[in-house]
Amino acid sequence: MRYHSFSAAATSSIIAALLLVTGQGCSHGVTTVAQYRMGGAATFIEAPTDGTYELFGGGGSRKASYELTKGDNVGFRPGENGHVIAVAGPDEIELPEGYYFWQTHTQ
Repeated sequence: MRYHSFSAAATSSIIAALLLVTGQGCSHGVTTVAQYRMGGAATFIEAPTDGTYELFGGGGSRKASYELTKGDNVGFRPGENGHVIAVAGPDEIELPEGYYFWQTHTQ
């Protein structure tokens, strides 16, 4: 059996990246406020608080970021031709079918 060893710096980098991705180790939490799954219902809500709302794709890649005010619309609505529309206040982004979600940071 062969074992691989990592340097302390590489191990620290991996742990830091995992903590960043999972939101651990921060004084703020991350809240998913809306999500859309291919073939599912496309719905939106009113933003629960003022703040930065970020749109992510299924692979975890950030697609957009908006500053919203409490009460602004955030979420998804049905689009045409196999698309879904991401909604952030007055702005809309047309996206191909897939998995997407909006998150905000809470204190």
